[in-house]
Amino acid sequence: PTVTPYETPQTFVLEIGSEELPAGDLISAIRQLRISVPEFLEKLRLMGHGQVIIDSTPRRLAVILEDLQPRQDDLETVATGPPADRAFDAEGNPTKAAEGVARSRGVSIDDLEVVEEKGRRYVTAVVREAGRPAVEVLAENLADLVASLKFEKSMRWNESKINFSRPLRWLLALYGMDIVPF
Repeated sequence: PTVTPYETPQTFVLEIGSEELPAGDLISAIRQLRISVPEFLEKLRLMGHGQVIIDSTPRRLAVILEDLQPRQDDLETVATGPPADRAFDAEGNPTKAAEGVARSRGVSIDDLEVVEEKGRRYVTAVVREAGRPAVEVLAENLADLVASLKFEKSMRWNESKINFSRPLRWLLALYGMDIVPF
């Protein structure tokens, strides 16, 4: 399916359809989703959203995220490399160690910085990772969210090896008007 490159926040819906869940399992699933959905969004760097709604019927669990941001937040990390005296020679030229750090972190040697920490000098690199579209990130991770739901008694009903309280009948994920394939 074609995915629309959204520039504005959209509503996200996840629906898990199953055979009728016992009341205790339904209550447990709701509790678990109330805890795991915010953690899931934080892990995926999708913290920009409106209200989180967890709803259910005996045959359906639903997660609705109002105004979910269209892209992940960008990530900037500082990676520490070898001691500065191993990364640069006496004249300040980069050594193989500096080249290796730059290559492994995907930065230029010119982007390496020397910082002093606890009386020792180290090479560091600021690594920037641009946020990806929310649809892509969700598609890669929604199966893990569904699989994270645990029940006192679970069943396996086909060759998929998936455990759930009762057989799953459908999964639906929408971001705006687009299906999130997972």
